Amino acid sequence: MDWEKIIKDGPSNEDLRQAGFFFDEDCRNDLQSYVYAYYEDDGADTPPFYVGEGKGDRCFAHLTRPDDHECARKIRELYRQHRWPTIRILRSGLKDNAMALEVEAAVIDTVGIQNLTNRQLGHHSRERGKQTVQEFRLAHSGRPVSPSDLPADSLVIRLSDKTYYEGIPETDLYDYTRSSWRIHNPRLNDRPRIRYVLSVHDGIIRQIYVPVGWFPAGSTLRHARKEGDLTTPDTVSTHPRWEFVGYVAVDEVSQLVGRRINWGNFRGCQNPCVYTNFLKTREQRDSVEADECLTKEQRLALEEEERASCQEPGAER
Repeated sequence: MDWEKIIKDGPSNEDLRQAGFFFDEDCRNDLQSYVYAYYEDDGADTPPFYVGEGKGDRCFAHLTRPDDHECARKIRELYRQHRWPTIRILRSGLKDNAMALEVEAAVIDTVGIQNLTNRQLGHHSRERGKQTVQEFRLAHSGRPVSPSDLPADSLVIRLSDKTYYEGIPETDLYDYTRSSWRIHNPRLNDRPRIRYVLSVHDGIIRQIYVPVGWFPAGSTLRHARKEGDLTTPDTVSTHPRWEFVGYVAVDEVSQLVGRRINWGNFRGCQNPCVYTNFLKTREQRDSVEADECLTKEQRLALEEEERASCQEPGAER
């Protein structure tokens, strides 16, 4: 096996055949739709680093992909060690793609998206995926929190699936919530001071913090970091990222923890950071029959908040 050539140009079809990465027609017919996983080695206790589904030779496609996907980078790292990944068929003979998607989603939920190079949760994982009975109850019972219930002059931060996970330590949740976000300069006096920061995942308010100071991202000591976090202060960007230090809210607003926010309130908002004043203004507009019922000042205020809240994420992790 010419590993130097594989490292430089990727494996050829002949390299893959020599390594056993091919199916004949009988195999393809028996596989039908299937779910597969990539592993670093063939140890029985080794967790996978990628889970996928498909038909035919789909499971071999990642071995030659040239892009910068985390799975492709992981495989190229193995090539540099003169190693092939192990590919396992987790379930075969599935009658259609819909069933394969369901099995794939269950495997991703079980392993944990934060432990995989997959970029997205499985099919319908948000609605029907892995969760504790307590989280299922929170998501499926009780009245959702409306914007009018949220504290004014506050910031909602929506954490990604790579950031929030079941059983996350409070210290990690705090660090993942407080940094690093591209928002309007919180030190300026042209807007109200941010009173609270609501940490939200899957529409559920996980924790609420009281920020006591805002700093350029990367300025303060953190217990936990993740991909995309800054390690030096962001002082040169035109629109720098920010982080806060603070403490867990213990006043009456803390009663909102565990409540869910209707996802419809965030329609059109790509930025993971959304100001509660914007949500309140939008709710007010939605409550009237037409925009003409708003005053000119109210409409201008809504448009300004919408520009601030519905922009490209920039700091999404």
